[in-house]
Amino acid sequence: MNLIYLDQPSGSGYSFNNGRNYTTTLDDASTHIIRFLRRFLRIFPEYVRRDFYIAGESYGARFTVALASEILKNNTLVPLNLRGVMLGVGFLFPVLDLIDSTDYLFSSGLLDHNGRATFANQLKNIKELVQRHKYAEAAILLSRTVMNFSGAKNETLFQRLTGFKHQGSIAKAERNEEIAAYFSYANSTDFKKVIHVDSSRVLDGTRYYVVMALALNDLFKDHRNLVEYVLDRTRVLFYTGQFDAVFPEMNIERCFKELKWRGAAMFRQAVRVFWHRENNSSLELFGYERIAGAIRYANVLFGGHYISMDRSLAVSDLYRRFLTSHDQLTTTTEMTAC
Repeated sequence: MNLIYLDQPSGSGYSFNNGRNYTTTLDDASTHIIRFLRRFLRIFPEYVRRDFYIAGESYGARFTVALASEILKNNTLVPLNLRGVMLGVGFLFPVLDLIDSTDYLFSSGLLDHNGRATFANQLKNIKELVQRHKYAEAAILLSRTVMNFSGAKNETLFQRLTGFKHQGSIAKAERNEEIAAYFSYANSTDFKKVIHVDSSRVLDGTRYYVVMALALNDLFKDHRNLVEYVLDRTRVLFYTGQFDAVFPEMNIERCFKELKWRGAAMFRQAVRVFWHRENNSSLELFGYERIAGAIRYANVLFGGHYISMDRSLAVSDLYRRFLTSHDQLTTTTEMTAC
């Protein structure tokens, strides 16, 4: 098995552009990735016609379904055989349906009654701005509420109300030490030399511009049609984090159940099963799982928004089982029978 880690859209990670063409839409992102894949396959023709999977977490899941839908619509775009997608803690539904964590934070004890009212009112104001198509103002207010696009030291409303310094998980008030260590290592001269990056480059140095370009043009777009299209046509691994304070699991599951795809009825009736390490009930309980045809939906226990960092062993187990399984797409007959 071979892996490609892609810093995209351009300007994120160590990728770069001329500063005038930051990605603003999912179509742009898909076009750029397809160009990359074609170029990669010209350089390494031994990978042509191989099976491949696309994976992404958070906003990356959004790019994943966009790219997958393009390839599924036209399999001549790249000479590869798409066999499935992996979507973690995905930003795949309307942002205000996902990110309204008011009830979750209150039930978890992070907000009191006053904080709950304040938080809910702020989100109400954002929704009203979106309804009036004032997307720039809505994005700025959302940044001040939860996301902090600028990365500035100004606290978000979430931080002021909860005392948390980081929003990734309700179980962790501070950013993971591993993340800080990773940024330090990835910005080191030695590491840059190994991956052939100029020593003057700074990891995520233009992140603000990348985020703002998307925030003003894509953040409030509804792409559920792409998700449904992909669910109907290929195998999908979909996983959430129990402790995710950014996109609470309860919000993602509610949105997922409202999707209209051919296995929807089967999924709603699917029995939730315990998922243990190495499929052994005497070992650690990793989470809960439901299967509907070729769709696997898992809730990872103790996982936050940085789920692959929080629960790397569990996520690796998910991927291993998904990649080695032979789940079949749900047929119309099977869906009706349910």
